[in-house]
Amino acid sequence: ELTSENASLRAELKAIGEENESLKASATALKQEKDALEGATVQDRRDLDELREFDADFVEIARKDRELREQLYESELKRGELLEVLASEREKNAENLKRLGAKVRELLMAKS
Repeated sequence: ELTSENASLRAELKAIGEENESLKASATALKQEKDALEGATVQDRRDLDELREFDADFVEIARKDRELREQLYESELKRGELLEVLASEREKNAENLKRLGAKVRELLMAKS
């Protein structure tokens, strides 16, 4: 009867040992999975930080672009105004040249 009980206890001990090994393997697998997830989380945080930095850079570039476009617009307005002044001055010069030509003709005719 002791031998039978001893064999039964050994079988139970063996089953417990196998279950223990199985639990250790599961625990190891879970730890590896946890470590992988933590690593992925760290990488996700880095990626998120990079995206935030990229977004901040993009916003700054967009702001500078807007400023440059405003400066260009103002420059084009000023250029337009200066072209109008130049056209007006050219008209005045053309009128003055006509008058000067008429005076030169008058003087030449008066001398003849």
